[in-house]
Amino acid sequence: MNNAAALAIVLTCGLSSTSRAGDANSSPGHGPASVSPAPGFDCARAKSNVEHLICSSPDLSRLDAQLGDIFSNASGQAGLDPKALRHDEDVWLSTVRGACTDVACLESAYAHRIEALKNQSLQAASPAAYAQTRPFPVDPSTLAHVRGFIGQSCDILMKPSPDLWSGFSPIKGFMPVIAAGASVRPMMRDQSRFAFLTTDTDDGGCRISDVVVLPDPGTANAFLQCDSPIPDDAARTGVGMRLVGDRKVVAYWAIDTEHHVLERLPLGVLGVENSMHCREPETGE
Repeated sequence: MNNAAALAIVLTCGLSSTSRAGDANSSPGHGPASVSPAPGFDCARAKSNVEHLICSSPDLSRLDAQLGDIFSNASGQAGLDPKALRHDEDVWLSTVRGACTDVACLESAYAHRIEALKNQSLQAASPAAYAQTRPFPVDPSTLAHVRGFIGQSCDILMKPSPDLWSGFSPIKGFMPVIAAGASVRPMMRDQSRFAFLTTDTDDGGCRISDVVVLPDPGTANAFLQCDSPIPDDAARTGVGMRLVGDRKVVAYWAIDTEHHVLERLPLGVLGVENSMHCREPETGE
């Protein structure tokens, strides 16, 4: 697989996914969800509580659109069985999505299904790329705790409450990475290390938008601001990590301010791990 093909896979499955709906009764052909988010079924014929919830929520409609586009792409992808994908999708629609009774449940269901399909697609397209984009391991309860901060004000990072942040501390030698409209702040808890993405809000404030697990010190011990040669604006600026004294970046997360996420990219597959321009962050606490 050449670099261009690998990059196309990454962008299709990750950063630049803008998609349309997936449902047992959906039909292909809708335009990008960013223009007018709409689910893959006719809202005028919505019958179930789930369908009414989706139709009444632009965010859920957008998620339904994204899932549908990813499902459609995966169904035509070499290495994936479209019949098996259809069966899995139908089971998910009836047993997972169909069991939801509120918006929060549906948002979680869609997020997990989208992530599962993206993983299947990437693993089938490139096992190496899949391996290089897996989250670093951490205790599940600790991960659940830190992800509970997503959506909260940045104030809790700037002026942490002793109760809320019990056990957390800054990582010695790691300074925040500042980007346009966003920052990435490293913290640790119980020897596990995390990076919190904060993004500006329309009202002049900011919120915690995402959090990722950082590798252990034996894998990487330098936290860097990087500019990548990847020809995509959403992937160009991000956070890199490597061992001190080694030029090779072992992990890189693009700061995607459009989708408010940190997206780990497979630098080894893209062939750019030795051509990243990284430096120590200039702005710190």
